[in-house]
Amino acid sequence: MPEGATLTSEQLAVLASPTRSEVYVRLRALGQGSAREVGEALGRSPESVHYHLMALEKVGLIHAVMRRPTARKPETVFAPTAKRVILPDPRTSTEVARLNRKTVLAGMRGAMRGYAAASERGETDPSLFGLIAVQRLNMRLSPDDFKELNRRLKELSEWANERQAEEGIPLHWHSIIYPTD
Repeated sequence: MPEGATLTSEQLAVLASPTRSEVYVRLRALGQGSAREVGEALGRSPESVHYHLMALEKVGLIHAVMRRPTARKPETVFAPTAKRVILPDPRTSTEVARLNRKTVLAGMRGAMRGYAAASERGETDPSLFGLIAVQRLNMRLSPDDFKELNRRLKELSEWANERQAEEGIPLHWHSIIYPTD
């Protein structure tokens, strides 16, 4: 599996669907899974998830790794084709910039739903609040300091990726920095 892959316009268009983005993120978190397993994790029907998995497979974001027997009929198990995906440079074209924006917004909607669900579960299991980190910062940085901040965030992201553990706690981290006014 390649370490990282830059998304194509076709892949961005597929991930711009909030549901498809959610299915992809959940499959990545599972490492691999069938439509039934991803559906159970998302609280969605296997049929609905299968439709989205087919779209993700068609554009090369996931691939079938095996078929396994079940009581009814064999099920296909899918896995991501890359360990991480990279947004293309939005300066390439207005179409790429638009697709990047739609894809990021779909991901952020998923992040908001994930945070809401975790914080609701924390009401009955307060230990979960120790696993939720929220940071918000309004700042003014020089262009060089912005580059340094971005470099450090990438470094921290790589550090976290290197420490992936099967028995670890599944976590999601989303960061967005953007200019205002």
